[in-house]
Amino acid sequence: MIETIDTKRTAKKASFEKLHQSLSETILKRITVSTHLDKLGFIGMINRTNTGALTTTIGKAPTEKPVVRHIQPIKAIARKLAQEREGIKPSTQLEFLRETVHIGEGVQLIKETIGPDLKNPAEWMDGLSLLLEAGVPVEKIFFIPTVRDPIDTLSSWMRMWKWDLENFPFKAFNLSFNKTLEAVQKAESLGILVVPYVHEFLRDFGSKKILARLMLACDLPFTLSMVEWDKNEDAYWQGQIVKYDVPPTEFIHGVLSKKHGGRGGLIWLPPEIILSNEQEIFVREKIKPAFEIYDFLTKFSKKQLRIK
Repeated sequence: MIETIDTKRTAKKASFEKLHQSLSETILKRITVSTHLDKLGFIGMINRTNTGALTTTIGKAPTEKPVVRHIQPIKAIARKLAQEREGIKPSTQLEFLRETVHIGEGVQLIKETIGPDLKNPAEWMDGLSLLLEAGVPVEKIFFIPTVRDPIDTLSSWMRMWKWDLENFPFKAFNLSFNKTLEAVQKAESLGILVVPYVHEFLRDFGSKKILARLMLACDLPFTLSMVEWDKNEDAYWQGQIVKYDVPPTEFIHGVLSKKHGGRGGLIWLPPEIILSNEQEIFVREKIKPAFEIYDFLTKFSKKQLRIK
């Protein structure tokens, strides 16, 4: 029997879904939740949208007990499992550190991203659903989906993964925005508090105002020191942090001190790769879905943060 293109695609899809389900089932067994959890913030999901710096900043909140940050636990464990079981290497070179997740007491933050490799099921885990299945109460969760101008986000993808426009994964890029929208819709349907973070708001309204409004919406305390770090402070490594892998330094430079080449605080900076007018016209056509979702979440965020 001659194998058709459609047959091959169907087989690949079935293999992807089978591994994805297997990873989900394994990880679910490895998540435990404290009965003394006060709040859990789920932050992310689109890559290169300032998820690390935002999680670090919120992690500095002056709560009664130190806020604990979990840096990509589900994605890290899934990537390790996919590599061990199927030899699928992650899109980013990593050293893996942990195989279990414990959601402890007080305020806990989970920073997760999805993608960019369409062929790796480990990079498309439904972290929010897994946490709910693991027993995190709906009423204790707040969800901060992060978005950034799609052109700037694409530029950051190009810089970090060394793509040009000829080999850029537009399908994965749009899918990451679509998956984020699906997560927002699911969270809202369950009654979970959703407060989108739009990176450009730091530029347009100022970091202090945006973070203060964000913390108010999530019923968490705010101080100026959360956004203005000491010049020598590598905030990513400070405080209560649970690391599940070790990424390349360039992936976390935004949460390092100015002394070590980072931003030194929660700030907006323009992208390092600037597209020509001709390239931008081409790109805008390719990522229309991302722009539509960005516009929707921008309006949603303004409503939640009560800004005009």
